[in-house]
Amino acid sequence: MGNHSNFSRASCRAFSLIELLVVTAILGLVISAIGACLAGGFRLWDAAQHFGTGESRAYLGLHTMARDVRNTFPSHSGVVFSGESYEMAFPAMVASLPGEAKDQIGTIQYVFERSEQRVLRRILDSAERVVTEEIALYPVENFTFVYRQRLASGAAGPEMNLTTNIPFVVDVRFTLEPDSADALELHRTIVVRTRDASS
Repeated sequence: MGNHSNFSRASCRAFSLIELLVVTAILGLVISAIGACLAGGFRLWDAAQHFGTGESRAYLGLHTMARDVRNTFPSHSGVVFSGESYEMAFPAMVASLPGEAKDQIGTIQYVFERSEQRVLRRILDSAERVVTEEIALYPVENFTFVYRQRLASGAAGPEMNLTTNIPFVVDVRFTLEPDSADALELHRTIVVRTRDASS
């Protein structure tokens, strides 16, 4: 009988205070590690969402710019492909002002306005009247155009000065949402494919 009571006491023995503290500490470490992983995952998700939103907003403006540049043609009626770091202009077929019969050869300009942190797209007709003006990109900073010539190998070469020829490619670089903590550095290379104005 005495042996049976000793066995019951031994089998019903509870955890000691030290064992409970050790288990609690281990659980605390595991929960902290899981919480840190989840917090890092949420931050990464938020950054990816922000980048995707900014990139998609810039995509439309860059797509329009690329389409305009690819549809240019060699100089016509005094309209030539010209450009600087913050401005680019080239000949293009443009819609006429209301009341005028047909489309005509005009000029498309892209101008970076530093003070307003925006890039404007202007369309001018043959008389250099502004047909339309719209914001292509906003808000942006550190916006630059870089013009490159074509090497004999067919690749894009070093930066060129636009004095006689139109470029082979135009590199567009800028910072989107410069005042934000999550500013995005974006870059787009546009290959210029010239066509005849009569086509």
